[in-house]
Amino acid sequence: MHTRWSKTPTLLDLSSGRVLSGGGGGSVETALVAHGTLMALAWGLLFPLGSLAARHLKPLGGATFFWAHVGLNSVAFVFVLAGFGVVYSHVGASGAQHFDGGHQKLGVSIFVLAFMQPLNGLLRPAVPKPGEQPSSLRAAWQSGHRWFGRALMTLAAIAVLTGLAELGEDGATHGAVSAGQALWVLWCVLGLGGGAALLEAAKRRREAGRGGAGFAAL
Repeated sequence: MHTRWSKTPTLLDLSSGRVLSGGGGGSVETALVAHGTLMALAWGLLFPLGSLAARHLKPLGGATFFWAHVGLNSVAFVFVLAGFGVVYSHVGASGAQHFDGGHQKLGVSIFVLAFMQPLNGLLRPAVPKPGEQPSSLRAAWQSGHRWFGRALMTLAAIAVLTGLAELGEDGATHGAVSAGQALWVLWCVLGLGGGAALLEAAKRRREAGRGGAGFAAL
């Protein structure tokens, strides 16, 4: 792959996280761009879609919503692992210190915390039978699982902003950094936030139309 700063193509082995450059410079920028792209796709697209699937695909019936949630989140985790591996391998090869900076510390914290969410999902209380109300334990788990996921995605959105700021130290112009940050904020607020709000409004209209009867969550 190429970036606007590279002079030669760079090969990225996502299975091992190694960055293989053809020489002539550019591997640093390419590794960082690959890292940022993978993380932005995971946290700015796949994880949010997985969350929305769990909440809004239940009217389709069956376990479609559950497997969509699991599938999207699984692909997102692969992207996170690949993005982490790429930058970790590059930093190690360059001789720099790992996790030296606010962005790096925030990123590794999110990386560690993210693995608590699927473990939490495996420990979820039993699904109520049709017509039954969820137990108090399950209701508490549902709330915790949702808000923990939302908190992680919010922190990750902040981490992407700080990562874009650091590109200014690696060759990107101030204008490019500012434009990237502005687009990211617009996507998070209008794209994800606006889309979620529209889906939530549609969900409430459906529930009001059938007397408030809802679906059991995850």
